[in-house]
Amino acid sequence: MNESERKLLRQYIKNQFNSISWIQNVNFPVIAIGGSARNIAQVNQHRVDYPISGVHHYEVSKDELVGLNEFLGNMSLEQLKQLDGLSSDRADIIGIALEVFLVLMEVVGSIKFQVSKKGLREGVIINRVLQSNPEAFDKYNVFEENAKRLAFEYGRGEEELETLATLSDQLYRECCELNFFELNLEDYKLIKRAASIYSIGEYIEIDSAHQHTFYLIANQSVAGINHKEKVKLALLAFFKNRDYFRRFATPFESWLSKEDLKKLRDFGALLKFVYALNVSKRNIVKKIKLVKNENGIIVKLAAKKSAVAELYQAERQKKHLERIFKQPVTIQFIEKG
Repeated sequence: MNESERKLLRQYIKNQFNSISWIQNVNFPVIAIGGSARNIAQVNQHRVDYPISGVHHYEVSKDELVGLNEFLGNMSLEQLKQLDGLSSDRADIIGIALEVFLVLMEVVGSIKFQVSKKGLREGVIINRVLQSNPEAFDKYNVFEENAKRLAFEYGRGEEELETLATLSDQLYRECCELNFFELNLEDYKLIKRAASIYSIGEYIEIDSAHQHTFYLIANQSVAGINHKEKVKLALLAFFKNRDYFRRFATPFESWLSKEDLKKLRDFGALLKFVYALNVSKRNIVKKIKLVKNENGIIVKLAAKKSAVAELYQAERQKKHLERIFKQPVTIQFIEKG
């Protein structure tokens, strides 16, 4: 298209959208489905060297889309066919699709363009299922249901999920009681979420479980969270040590502040310690209590059976707590019938 044709196209599109009263200046994000939207997301990800894969929940600002439109507008059809991320059968229509999205954003008053891999089929199926079973889908807990599915997929049982969630909850609250952290509902929710899928990469290979965990979470579609939240989750759930954390966090330093990174590193250390408390997969540790005295912090652990393996692992992993607390940690196991 030349510039005069482009102007005519924009005016035509705008006239169509202006005839729809309920979308005028509502200031909502535009959430796009379908092949053109996915291709636009993929092309932009290649263009900006996006550090993770997947377009579901990918978000682009209006200014970025304008820049992408100019970038594509200067390319020939043959160049577009060779462009990474763009299907060759969409090379001739991608510019038109971008114009439609940009005009729609203008009419809606939106500054955010989001992509969803889910489409009309999923909506029809969910609607059909809900008619016979209203409890089948909870739109307020989309991530929780998907996290449970993800955990089951990689060999984690219901009781283990409950144990990890309960112990991480207790340890975080105990740390807040002693003022090592400030109680924050968003942090609390993030820790509980990460606990259920901590080290799921073990299912693939024990020796490189942490790397597999990060990749599995960061590079697949996880419904209910955006890409930044997904990276936070991956950095928590894969935590091995500070060096690994720094290495994997480096590509995301523009996404997260230094304070965010420190917090995630500390929370990851908490989860690594909690995971050690269920090393035998017997779900026998039931309670964590922190006590401060003149010699440091005592971690009191109540177990319903002998916990030799858990005690051994807790002693090995207590160094992560000592780095957070900046004082010595003593482990005490209390066996309760």
